[in-house]
Amino acid sequence: MQSPSFSVFSNIVWKYFFTIRAFIQSYNIIELSNFKEFDDGVLIYSPCRDEKHDILIIYIPNIPLFGNSPFFYVEYLMTLQSLLLLQGFNSPGIFIMKFSEECKSSTMEYNLSKFIKNYIKLIEDNPNSKIILMGDSIGATLILNFLSIKKKIFFNEKIIYDVNSINDDIKDPFATILISPIVKFNETNFVRKSDDFLRQQNIDDISILFCSDRNAELFNPCLWKTTEIWEKIVPEGGMVITFGDQELQNYEIEEVSKIAYKTRRVKIMKSPNKCHCWQFVSFLTEETQDEKEDSCFLFAGLISRMALFQTDAYRDPSISFEPMNMLTIDDKHL
Repeated sequence: MQSPSFSVFSNIVWKYFFTIRAFIQSYNIIELSNFKEFDDGVLIYSPCRDEKHDILIIYIPNIPLFGNSPFFYVEYLMTLQSLLLLQGFNSPGIFIMKFSEECKSSTMEYNLSKFIKNYIKLIEDNPNSKIILMGDSIGATLILNFLSIKKKIFFNEKIIYDVNSINDDIKDPFATILISPIVKFNETNFVRKSDDFLRQQNIDDISILFCSDRNAELFNPCLWKTTEIWEKIVPEGGMVITFGDQELQNYEIEEVSKIAYKTRRVKIMKSPNKCHCWQFVSFLTEETQDEKEDSCFLFAGLISRMALFQTDAYRDPSISFEPMNMLTIDDKHL
């Protein structure tokens, strides 16, 4: 018998939900995009453009909730992909990684091994793409774990996948976008007043599975208090850290962001009156299309500022697509 949570978190349920909404809305802005489903994830792409992506976003989901339900993210990220086309990218792709059911109750080391295997395959298949790692909640935390180990800040002998595979020969991501990362696990029996739907009990429960040692520095980015660490971790193209001021860990995320900010390659987005992973909450609950898609417009603008001029296609006058500026500097979208 299926768990009652099956209907909420099942990939097939989210796939049908997306298909029905897409039909009713006649795809709205996402008519420029399509998707392909693979065993290890879902690729969002543009059928009318080159199969070689000038930019490829690798999305790491919130593994305990949606690790094996990539279709939870498809409509949101398909909207983002369409907006990247309008920003001027030639053929942006977004690959949502799929983690198996067992990953939901597995350690960071196990999930990181799964991620590394897929990451290596994706960069080998897309050698000329600018790679951006993007993730929310535990997915964002996993990205930080990966970068810290790859840059030899920490060594973790418990990683199942060959540790030597995370070496200097493996291409670094060009940039990263972290949505509401969980940056602190080493706190128990802690009570803080918060209106966020994410509770300390949730983090405690996750830490039991995710952290082989919840007090280890590797698992707690809030302990990375030197700029030298972040100089190594923050990719060449930059890092975006976005969170809400009503989050349970908003103070810790802000403190981490302030240190990372000193690298001069970090953009901080602290949104007023917003909760954990507010982008998806808004996308699912807001009534007007503009309000639903606000954060997609913001991310598209940020990504174009970081990467557009550095893509070969954009600099080539024979094939370049010029940006359509959909946001102005005076608009308030937070």
